[in-house]
Amino acid sequence: MTESSAVFNALVVGSGNVGAFYDDPSSTHCLTHAHAFTKHDGFHLIGFVDEDLEKAHRASARWGGRAFRHLDEAFGAERIDVVSVSVPDARHCELLLDLSHRAVRLIFAEKPLVATMAEANAVLKRYRETKIPVCVNFKRRFVPEYQELSRAIADGRFGQYLGGTGYYGKGVLHNGSHLFDLMRFLIADVIDAEGTGFVEDWLAEDPSVSAVLLLANNGRFFVQAVDSRCFTMFEVDLLFEKKRVRISDLGFSLEEFDVARDETFPDYEVLKLARESRTGLAEAMFHAAANIHDFLTTGVPLKASLADGYRAMEISVMVHERLKSVRR
Repeated sequence: MTESSAVFNALVVGSGNVGAFYDDPSSTHCLTHAHAFTKHDGFHLIGFVDEDLEKAHRASARWGGRAFRHLDEAFGAERIDVVSVSVPDARHCELLLDLSHRAVRLIFAEKPLVATMAEANAVLKRYRETKIPVCVNFKRRFVPEYQELSRAIADGRFGQYLGGTGYYGKGVLHNGSHLFDLMRFLIADVIDAEGTGFVEDWLAEDPSVSAVLLLANNGRFFVQAVDSRCFTMFEVDLLFEKKRVRISDLGFSLEEFDVARDETFPDYEVLKLARESRTGLAEAMFHAAANIHDFLTTGVPLKASLADGYRAMEISVMVHERLKSVRR
């Protein structure tokens, strides 16, 4: 490992919104790979690779660095330590396999990891051979408030998990993977699922699926698909013996309800709002960059690893498969 003050050269592949255009250098939020690498002192942004060279030029004009049409050009020009994969889902596998043959220190990949389990198996096998670490952008894992929530649940401070419900849209792989990974992070792994419905609001091969999830702790979690063509929604409602936790506003808002005696009917225990806070989700990209830098310099674990990305793929595909019984 190198010293904690080391500076790593970073390259962003894909000059779309999450790569470069959801924010700019003056933004108070850090929403893009480019902003994360320019805001953190431990990285130097080399530039952008995009087959649409004009998009790469626009990204580099906003963030600095150079524009490249192909990976070979970028790797021929500079030493590259960290590569962000922020291309469309269908291109993840091809790009990840290409990068596995190059001299890089780490890959920072958007979710879902790839588009199919066959691709996931190929990527997992290849990266186990090369031992190049991969960090997957399940962004809530990097946010301090979600890390504290995970610790509180694991420590038993809220009591036993009773059940929960989640809402999402825009594809069981594309966005559902966020929800399934969050369940793994906060509650327990998903071991089975029963499909209950679907909405074709994204790609034909990636509908949004409603399901009942069976968790490893024998609990249940109800997943409701919401048509993203109407509005965007990502919410989670979790019930425990001593607490209700509600995640809303895409994950920017966190509410905690305590068990209390009802004032009108004193023989009933009810849930009352105890605290509401804003999370650091808008800084998740920066926190991810910090985690990557800490991993490369001090060896601290990645908060979202290749194994996490692979497991989220397995769950997403399983839930998708359960959809077949609904479609008969």
